[in-house]
Amino acid sequence: MEARQVAEYSGSLRVLLNEWDPIGAADSVQDEYDCLIEPLLGRLHRGAGRAEISAFLWHEVTGHFGLSPFRREVDAVADRLVAWWSALDSPTLISLVNHQEINVVVTAVAAVGSQVDAAGVTGFIDQVKHPSWWSADVSPPQLGDRLQAVVLDDSRNPPRLSALRSDIEIARALRERE
Repeated sequence: MEARQVAEYSGSLRVLLNEWDPIGAADSVQDEYDCLIEPLLGRLHRGAGRAEISAFLWHEVTGHFGLSPFRREVDAVADRLVAWWSALDSPTLISLVNHQEINVVVTAVAAVGSQVDAAGVTGFIDQVKHPSWWSADVSPPQLGDRLQAVVLDDSRNPPRLSALRSDIEIARALRERE
């Protein structure tokens, strides 16, 4: 796997690992599981399935982190990682472009933001671009939440989106000028 590919997928994989958070440190240490990223990407790139990914995670949870894997949902996480990797190889039906409005579904939540599915394209909403950051009256993002969002930066991988009403209104104004 090339360094460019590792960089391209590392952010999304970090979000998934931080959401799993087997040792409960992701809220305070965002790079706690970075030691797993390259080995996992290498295995997934070589076509590893659930069994190999699960065995690797079991080894890391017990050997590296010193925990019991039984309460850490290792097999479920392995399934999720294999499904995530498989989805990367799926043909993308749409491409996201700046200022585009789109309905999204939250697929992963971490302290830094939320991974979302936008009609088959993975995107990311930074925590400050979710209304809960600015208002105590809005619930934090949860898996499965459906949000209206706008594309802020289509050049990033994954593309960055915002669910803030003000950003959506700005994008509408910009589209009207085009």
